[in-house]
Amino acid sequence: MTQPHVCNDPAFLANMDGIGALPDLLRLLAAGDPVDLDELIEVAGVAGADLARAVRAHPGAEWESDGRLAGFGITLRPTENRFIVGGRTLYTWCASDVLFFTVILGEPTVAESRCPATGEAICLELTADAVTSVTPKDTVVSQRHRLFLVDNLRSDICDHGHFFASPNAAAGWLSANLDGRAPSVTEVFAECRAACEELGWLSTEAAGP
Repeated sequence: MTQPHVCNDPAFLANMDGIGALPDLLRLLAAGDPVDLDELIEVAGVAGADLARAVRAHPGAEWESDGRLAGFGITLRPTENRFIVGGRTLYTWCASDVLFFTVILGEPTVAESRCPATGEAICLELTADAVTSVTPKDTVVSQRHRLFLVDNLRSDICDHGHFFASPNAAAGWLSANLDGRAPSVTEVFAECRAACEELGWLSTEAAGP
């Protein structure tokens, strides 16, 4: 397996304050309403408080005017990646998020996007265990790799994560991003599951007793 992308690399994620509470935050956002970070602290305790501080300091986090969180990985605001969970239409910051968050949430999801090179519609159907459908079948995921912590995860990493309709469609992006790669959807999904297993975030573990 190739070297993992930072967003699904457990070693990279482990450096983030409060990372153990990330699944709790994602579940709160996936409910479809802005999140008061006090809810996260109530659910996740010390790890939740640490993550809340990290999120508040993060330049890419999205906020409502009343101070509630509107987006951190999962967002209530439209992006190029529509993410349908439990009948609720949400969005993600990048293509890899769709795969990673499906594993964490433990629910079937549907993702809809468009290839930035060809304009083709892209649709994925997923469960926490598998990619069940990919259209077009040769869709790949662009990922930018970093060996170090970044100042703004969204602009430095997530904004470069797209679904391309084929490896050929991703060729231009790869030429412009020499630190990038464009593996298949199933390859990235397998990496995401492996990362979640290492972090204890597989849905059956994350749900608790």
